[in-house]
Amino acid sequence: MAKYKRLLISDCSSLFFDAIGRRLHLFLPRFEITLLIKEKFLTEPKREILDQLVSDGIVKCYYLIYDGGTKVGLFRKLKLIENELKELNFDIFIARESFFTDTRYLNEVILPTKCLRVLYCDKITPSLVDHLDYLSSNSKINKLIQDFSKRKDISIRLKRKVANKSISRSFNKVGRSFKEVGLFATLFKIYINIRNNLKAKVWKRFMYFYERILVPWFLLGGNMKLREHEMETQCTTGNVDMLLFTDTFEKKVHEVLYSDKSIKVDVVRNILEGQCVCHGADNKSRTILTPLGGILNEDSISKKDLDNYLKGLQITLEESGATSVHLRVHPQETRNWPNQLCDYLNENNVEAKLVDSNEPIPDIICNYMGVVGLCGNVLRDARAACDYAFIVGFEELSKMRFLNPKIVYGEGVGIEWINSDGTYNKSIFSRKKYHRPNDPTPTLTEKLNSLFENEKIN
Repeated sequence: MAKYKRLLISDCSSLFFDAIGRRLHLFLPRFEITLLIKEKFLTEPKREILDQLVSDGIVKCYYLIYDGGTKVGLFRKLKLIENELKELNFDIFIARESFFTDTRYLNEVILPTKCLRVLYCDKITPSLVDHLDYLSSNSKINKLIQDFSKRKDISIRLKRKVANKSISRSFNKVGRSFKEVGLFATLFKIYINIRNNLKAKVWKRFMYFYERILVPWFLLGGNMKLREHEMETQCTTGNVDMLLFTDTFEKKVHEVLYSDKSIKVDVVRNILEGQCVCHGADNKSRTILTPLGGILNEDSISKKDLDNYLKGLQITLEESGATSVHLRVHPQETRNWPNQLCDYLNENNVEAKLVDSNEPIPDIICNYMGVVGLCGNVLRDARAACDYAFIVGFEELSKMRFLNPKIVYGEGVGIEWINSDGTYNKSIFSRKKYHRPNDPTPTLTEKLNSLFENEKIN
């Protein structure tokens, strides 16, 4: 039997370098690693990192596939390297999902039958974020959600309420009121808005037909229509071997959802754990990090959202003793709203400046007192990567994106909140040793190594 197993890791560049990409050495020497990286915003320094991984013998080789906005390009690129990938005869495949056409192509056409297919879900899960109504149609999952609500003492809504607005208020969504711009201008803006919405819906349906029916039919002789659970979970229909989460509540929900499938659902520790370089509670920093998310490529945000940022940061600075805030701009952001927010904070006596996201969260988190703001992946990553920083979500601000912010992280152990009504526990803003749950939950690499030792993937 070979001394190692051949491992294929597929990931997008925006997530890879902040997570699995920085912990590849943990897979050695049990696995020979090949990388399949989907690139959209891959900088030259990141390419140099990949080259160095090969030079250092950590990675056997890597493939870059440009993601040009549609999945067709990825699909066609895979077709070109299909034979090369088949010759590598992989034993294990790790990805974040198996429902996009490119990963389905890998999973169902290129990978050998013997290959163990593993999905590692360390980010917030779409099913808990946007599809609680779908999940709650399952009575067992609905009970899990209701028990969670009682235990956490939170109210959970399954659907957004559609407010009955007056005509004039509705017009404010597409322009200013009648009195400000006149009837003709308002009606014209309504027409433009309706036309754009119709174009978006038609385009969405066309792209579905093109990407999932037409192109697969020409290249493979079949289609890749969405199947059960794929739209709601943005993950899988259940045609993989293992689905691994980093949160116990996420694991429980999906375990019930896939109970009629052969897939094994389990929980592992976040791969970012164990990287903290703090030497104690006081790292001498008096700066807070606030990741900017929930809004992308807008020129401005509403006064309400500006005020929600301001209130949360004012509370944070007052309670923690911090003196300044770094606003971490999303790597895909191209518009002006971060500047608008930064100016607004400074005008209201909150010292703030914009910082880029070139450095991964694990590399910088220990330089800050804490991480606060809209709930998203960065807060979860920060909690995993640092043992001392306080991590606080702003519930009211987070409602701009999430219907139920406090269920987004599942159990969310180690992540605290400023509640929607402005209440909070003062102690959450102090840097102190975060004691992770003392349980036997394995890491991702420990999980795979145990399978190797038990010769379950021969």
